[in-house]
Amino acid sequence: MAEVDALIIGAGLAGLTAARVLNAFGASTLILEARARPGGRASTVQLGSAELEPQPVEEGCNYLHGCSEEHPLFLLAARLGVPSATAAGDLGCQYSGWESAEVAEWRDPDRGGEEIPVEEVLDAALLLQQVTYGVAFLAQGLDAAKDEAAPSLEELFEQALKERSWSGGTERGAEASHS
Repeated sequence: MAEVDALIIGAGLAGLTAARVLNAFGASTLILEARARPGGRASTVQLGSAELEPQPVEEGCNYLHGCSEEHPLFLLAARLGVPSATAAGDLGCQYSGWESAEVAEWRDPDRGGEEIPVEEVLDAALLLQQVTYGVAFLAQGLDAAKDEAAPSLEELFEQALKERSWSGGTERGAEASHS
């Protein structure tokens, strides 16, 4: 095998860009990719169900954090004629981006693509946030290197889900934690 100046792990956007920049400066590169295709998280799949025709869906790399009209990828999209838009979360508003329940449209593929009410999405997002903080709270002071009986992340997650009183819980969560 020939010697190379740089070994690049991953043929996603960052890896391919790194190789291009290094090559432009005269360095030889070798890119290693685990998947059978380049592109990293950027891919298009066909999703459908018994009730819905398959439709192309972008998996990953369809949202850029901190994007603006001056962002290099926005400029590239404009040059290539790829449609793009900024979401409220990109502009520092009250929303947090594509995953924000206020600006996203959520659908249940197991129910024929039926829209999930925003209240349910907000409940689920709040629950996930509470459990995430709960895991951090429960993990404080644990030293897994010294304590062989330290709980696993899964055990901490399950405990945090059961004991949401540390955050006040949602109305339903407070009821569940006191029953």
